[in-house]
Amino acid sequence: MPPRIALDQLAEEISLVDAVGLAYPAPLADIASALMRGLPYLVECAKELVPFLCHNLRQRLHSHGFRGAYVDGRPAPPGRG
Repeated sequence: MPPRIALDQLAEEISLVDAVGLAYPAPLADIASALMRGLPYLVECAKELVPFLCHNLRQRLHSHGFRGAYVDGRPAPPGRG
């Protein structure tokens, strides 16, 4: 039986990045683990998830000294080129 949580203990709002992290904790942990060991990892997912997946992975790996960039092929926004 799943744990019961009182209504007043629930978050009123959650970010999309956090929602993706909560929806896919095991796959994100597997990806982060493989990347920390220097292994390549191919991810197949809906393209709408990609920015949130990358942000979540960047947060997980940053504490381990890893840095990364999200490259999507679009021109950089003004002032960031």
